[in-house]
Amino acid sequence: MRKLVMGLLLIGMTAQSFSQSSENFKTIELDEVNIIALNSTYVNRVIDKNSAAPVQHLERKAAAFDITVSDLFSEEFDTYEVNFENQFGRITATYDVDGEIMRSYEKFKDVKVPSAVSKSIASKFPGWHTSNTTYLVNYKHDGNLSRVYKVSLEKGKERLNIKTDEKGNFL
Repeated sequence: MRKLVMGLLLIGMTAQSFSQSSENFKTIELDEVNIIALNSTYVNRVIDKNSAAPVQHLERKAAAFDITVSDLFSEEFDTYEVNFENQFGRITATYDVDGEIMRSYEKFKDVKVPSAVSKSIASKFPGWHTSNTTYLVNYKHDGNLSRVYKVSLEKGKERLNIKTDEKGNFL
């Protein structure tokens, strides 16, 4: 019992010795901070939550890239073309002088298709299996956006190439 009381006493004293007083803090007033959602139009229109994770990862990387802080940036150029790559594909994004993505071309190979696409294919082509996939995205800041899945199907020795949108509608 004596050890217990001494232990509690020691813990109580130690906790108080590390307490902080308000005298140790200084108040610093910061300048106003403006948060700008750069490339929010691209993010909201292009990134599809149903697309494969490697696609979304690279699209987020392109959206987060700020050309205006690059060593290559100079206001004398109107546009900048930047390539982003991973093991599944590539994005070629064109940025304006303000760092906004004006257009992009995206091509990914052998990525998993969304469930809507696979269900649509399975219902129209029973017994066929997917051998290759290509996902293409064309984005223009002025409003044009296209997403196309090119899918190669096989059934025995037969081969068939089809195209669908991200919702599984055949093109």
